[in-house]
Amino acid sequence: MATKERDPLNVKIGAAIKAAREHRKIGSSREIAEAIGTTVGAVGNWESGQNSISANNFFAVADFLNVDARALSQGELVYLDDPQAPEMRQPLQRPVSEVVLKLWAVLGQVLKLKAEHIDQVVDLITERVEAINRRPGRSGRNKSDD
Repeated sequence: MATKERDPLNVKIGAAIKAAREHRKIGSSREIAEAIGTTVGAVGNWESGQNSISANNFFAVADFLNVDARALSQGELVYLDDPQAPEMRQPLQRPVSEVVLKLWAVLGQVLKLKAEHIDQVVDLITERVEAINRRPGRSGRNKSDD
C-alpha cells in the first residue's frame, strides 16, 4: 500500500497546533478534542499533518489554544496573551474570517497552490470584503444585494 503524501502546509499547521498545546501544558490531544467536540484521532491526524483541518475546527482550535488564527494558518504561532507578542493586525470579524478560511482551504486543495500564493489570495479577498463593509450605509447584506 502506498503511503499518502502529506501536504507541507498541513504538516506546518499540525506542528504548530501540537507546539501550542505543549506550550499551554495541555497533556494530550484529548483535551482539545473534548473542548471542540471532535475525536482524539482527528486531532492526532491534524497534529501529524495527515489530514487538513476544517475551517470550523480550525477556529475552534485557535480559540481554545488562544493563538492568532492568521499566524496559525501559516503554521506559525502568536500567543494572544503574550505581552511580548508583535503588534497584531486588527483581527477579522468571525463571519468574514470563516468564509476566507473556507476559500483558502478550497483553493489549497483544488489548485494545490503554494502557501504564499494562498496567503496573497486571502489578503486580497479580505481587503475587498473590508472595503465593501466600510461603504457608507452598509449594514449587512440585503435582498437588493442579490
